[in-house]
Amino acid sequence: MSVKSLSILSIFVTAALVCAGQQNSSSPLSRLRSHLFYLASDSLEGRRAGTNGERQAASYIAGHFKRANLTFYASSNSYFQDFQLPDGQELSKDSRLLINNSTFYPMADFYPLPFSAIKGSFKAEIAPSLNERNQVWAMDITDYFTAATRSPHYDIIDELKKFSIKAISRGATGLIFYTKDSLNAIDLYSNKFTEAISIPVIFVKRSSLFPVSDSSDQLLQIEVSFELIKKYRHTQNVIGFINNNKSETVVIGAHYDHLGYGEDGNSMIKSVKGLIHNGADDNASGTSALIELATQLTKKTYRKYNYILIAFSSEELGLLGSKYFVDSHDFVKQPIKFMINMDMVGRLNDSTKTLTIGGFGTSSDWSTIFSKYRDTELKFKFDSSGTGPSDHTSFYRKNTPVLFYFTGLHTDYHKPSDDADKINYGGIHKILKHILFTIKSSSHYNIHFIKTREQQTTSSTRFTVSLGIMPDYSFQGEGVRIDGISEGKLAQKIGLLPSDILVQLGDTKINSVESYMKALSNFKKGDSTELRYTRNGQTETKTITFQ
Repeated sequence: MSVKSLSILSIFVTAALVCAGQQNSSSPLSRLRSHLFYLASDSLEGRRAGTNGERQAASYIAGHFKRANLTFYASSNSYFQDFQLPDGQELSKDSRLLINNSTFYPMADFYPLPFSAIKGSFKAEIAPSLNERNQVWAMDITDYFTAATRSPHYDIIDELKKFSIKAISRGATGLIFYTKDSLNAIDLYSNKFTEAISIPVIFVKRSSLFPVSDSSDQLLQIEVSFELIKKYRHTQNVIGFINNNKSETVVIGAHYDHLGYGEDGNSMIKSVKGLIHNGADDNASGTSALIELATQLTKKTYRKYNYILIAFSSEELGLLGSKYFVDSHDFVKQPIKFMINMDMVGRLNDSTKTLTIGGFGTSSDWSTIFSKYRDTELKFKFDSSGTGPSDHTSFYRKNTPVLFYFTGLHTDYHKPSDDADKINYGGIHKILKHILFTIKSSSHYNIHFIKTREQQTTSSTRFTVSLGIMPDYSFQGEGVRIDGISEGKLAQKIGLLPSDILVQLGDTKINSVESYMKALSNFKKGDSTELRYTRNGQTETKTITFQ
């Protein structure tokens, strides 16, 4: 991170410490409430990863880590472990296109299609009515636009990509698409990352500049040069360390980012413009619990371990913060005994008192430890899988025993209505009591790692149907890439494979795990629909019936 960014963070930390110093309450319940109301306030604008609101949240957390006397753990010698997030791509300013010495300007007159090669540079003489091998092709795509305007189910980008892949096999070295009548009702440009093909493909918006003729002997002098530049935004995990000089270390984590205004397309409502997603349960609840644990774990009772407390960024974008941590040098600095993850722990039902515990099968010792808990304030629903829709997955994949604390999904999930006044603060306190019991009890056990089954989807309990796939949470492109296939499930029966990328289910385009969840929620058992996916750059379609 730049010096300027660090300076800004320092200002936020100072402000957070002032706020922390004004908190005189000795009640864990009131502290939890205070933390959560701040983190889920409109002033933080939904804590979207890489935004000013998220940086304020990070500084607030760091301020409380400092107040609890946690030391630095990150290699940056601060509470912040900085990293970059992919943030789409943009056309370089020096991109240009000349056709018969007429100048075409980037974006105003032409742009590369989303699946184009990242760079394009060539000079050529081409005839629009001829498609010759080892030449750039100029193609009229008016018919594709017409089809797209007639049917809401027609994916023009997908169809153009299929055509482009066929053109490569027939010897095309580049493609220039245009329309006869400047028909630009559908914008073909996208700044998102997607799987690129091997040749440049551009769309010329102003066909009046394109001297089209049906005569095959009319040659056009073409010169093109462009580059799609990847964009990034900066963010940070917040890490504090309690060093008791022990041989084993426990990691406790919770993600603190949320959806902002829904700019990344992961809101559960269709129209999100101007609506802040405060994410009180998801996951100001877990973050508030993490801050409270920073205070509790410094007590003498818990000094049999060292502790790494991590507030993860970018969980909502695919577990990117936790993945960055486990792939970094910071992960191997201490021998980690196990990891506890708290994500959406704010909606404990006072009637059922049911708390879901994921990762229960990652060590045989968990069942023994849980059986010794005598408090009747909680009832447990166990999920053996070490993977799931949250940051413990990153640790499980590094062969680390995990526990995932979760009070369940609700109708406010990923909506602007997930607010602080709906949180069960007493429920969070009960969960913290159990976590502290588990940590204290675990010192009598080895907690050996066991590999478990993997979850099929991010939140399969919400749906009556499933494909039976495990998404690759670290995938940064368009769609949902398959990380694994469940035995005997629909995905296996229809021939899906790991590394296939799901791009559309029914009428819903899939550009993220969240949109995949939305798509699944539209179906019930017995429904039939079309599934579209890519395999090795080729788009395929299957008709499926949910079982």
